[in-house]
Amino acid sequence: MIFFYILSFLVFLVWILSFFRGIKELSRNTHLKPVSDSEFRPFISIIVPARNEEKRIVHLLNSIERQRYENLEVIVVDDNSEDDTGRVADSFRNKIKNLKVVRTAPKDGWCGKNSALVAGFRNISSGSEWILFIDADCELKENALITIADFAVKNSLDCLSLFPEIKNNKFFERLLLPSVGAVVTLFNSPERVNNPDIKDAFLNGQFIFIKKNVYRDVGTHEIVRDAVLEDAALALEIKKRGYRIFLGFGENIFLIRMYETFREFIGGWTKNLYLILGKNIVNLIRMILILVLLSFLPVIWLVYGILILPDAGSLFFIAGYFIILFFQMYLRYRSRTYPVYALLAPVSSVIVSYIALKSAYRYIAGKGVEWKGRKYFSGR
Repeated sequence: MIFFYILSFLVFLVWILSFFRGIKELSRNTHLKPVSDSEFRPFISIIVPARNEEKRIVHLLNSIERQRYENLEVIVVDDNSEDDTGRVADSFRNKIKNLKVVRTAPKDGWCGKNSALVAGFRNISSGSEWILFIDADCELKENALITIADFAVKNSLDCLSLFPEIKNNKFFERLLLPSVGAVVTLFNSPERVNNPDIKDAFLNGQFIFIKKNVYRDVGTHEIVRDAVLEDAALALEIKKRGYRIFLGFGENIFLIRMYETFREFIGGWTKNLYLILGKNIVNLIRMILILVLLSFLPVIWLVYGILILPDAGSLFFIAGYFIILFFQMYLRYRSRTYPVYALLAPVSSVIVSYIALKSAYRYIAGKGVEWKGRKYFSGR
């Protein structure tokens, strides 16, 4: 029992530290605040890689049309889609000036998205100053382009990447995405990524805003052509050359609907999660231990406290559970991720741990992962 008490005390301490760290993170300048106007209006080339996105790309293109930003062009790269993605993009030619639709096919030795991004880059205008790589399932919020241009120029950045607000319409999304997001930021801390003296590097490939000259200098996505987690691989190349990266939170800048089905969710994170952990077994074990201990032990406190009632010590265990539950619900409330789902944290931890183990197994065993009808074997 002594071990149980010591472990309980340590987990409670970790939760207290994590709670205040989370509160502090929410108040940092890593959360971009929108601005309505700016003197900085560099020419932006928006490159949208799109494979089988006929239903979702409409929302992105409509949101680009609504931006109060004239100094831009849009290049949609139809990545050999099997649906009407290209036709839907073409239909916006009369709504978005300077819209180009480029069609590309798979290339040997390349991951499809990387090939599409390079194809888009080769079609930008000579006067382009910045490039925004944005996924087709995203949607820009009001004044998004003004805000990122203003923030990047004022802070002398070379590359800016943001985590989005996520549309959580279904049960599995509301249950699982906060846990996955916590894992991503735990092992890729914006505070460390943004520190030029630390080698940690990470970008969110859903949204990368980068100077054209910087992108060209590092070798474009061609230098990471075979990388499944191309954003992290590109980040390493950018930071290695001494350019300034900023990784932050863009809940006020853009939103995304990542997966329509639970099967897509499992497939998408199986593709990425082990790579996000740096292909490191130690990180995998750490992740699972953290998730399981922090979510299951408080429930054990509650059950144990009820079982030993009316012992005075029972109140400490029961109170400990409700304090941790409050921490979880409050952080979810502040980050707009459905507080009541904190009650199901143990379930979320089990499923996310399963996905991480499956992801590690697929890569380590050389079985590869499937995504959008393609199979990838690359370990980066």
